[in-house]
Amino acid sequence: MPLFQPPLPKPEVILDEYFHQLGYPKIEEVPSQIKAIAVPTLEKVISLAQPLAMYEVTDIQEVGEAAIICQGMEISSRLWAELIGKTPEPRKIAVFAVTLGKKLEEESARLQEKAMAMGFFMHAAGAVVAEKAVDAVQYVIGRDSAFEGLVMSRRFSPGYCDWPTEGQKDLFAFLKPEKIGITASEGWAMTPSKSVTGAIAFAPELPSLSPCRSCPSKDCDHRRK
Repeated sequence: MPLFQPPLPKPEVILDEYFHQLGYPKIEEVPSQIKAIAVPTLEKVISLAQPLAMYEVTDIQEVGEAAIICQGMEISSRLWAELIGKTPEPRKIAVFAVTLGKKLEEESARLQEKAMAMGFFMHAAGAVVAEKAVDAVQYVIGRDSAFEGLVMSRRFSPGYCDWPTEGQKDLFAFLKPEKIGITASEGWAMTPSKSVTGAIAFAPELPSLSPCRSCPSKDCDHRRK
């Protein structure tokens, strides 16, 4: 799959989510002095971001009790294996990576050294913008003709659900996100930090878009109904 640039949202479109990330459930509750810093920071993050994305499609060859074996990689997750094991063939996986780039990373580090508060605002803004970039990537993947007639699951990433962070090893080996400037430490922390990798499952039918219903972690922040 060629590299591409996912579009980023305009600041006003994501203000609610941004302020929620900062700890304000309602935009009306945000003090004017916070808005005076936060809004320009969000605009700066979007202007500095240099989004790049990629994905590859692979066939699911086998579903075990606690793993999905694909052509070229394996996803170690009992929850997702249980869900996908209930689906008819053909079954496919899209493995993706997206980053906001090195320029934003460097500016965030510089501001963090000068002012801790500004670094906090940039971190929150970057997290929201990165999530929107992944939304855009998922939209592109969903329109790929390889998945015509198939149902798309929710996306999932190493470190979430019960897919261990070490799952990045297989994902990196298969996808090679270094092509878009993403590297990982021995503990699989990614650089640039505003980068996301993950997978999306496709099948003719899905009993649920995620395995949340069968997950014992009832207090998970990422839980879907």
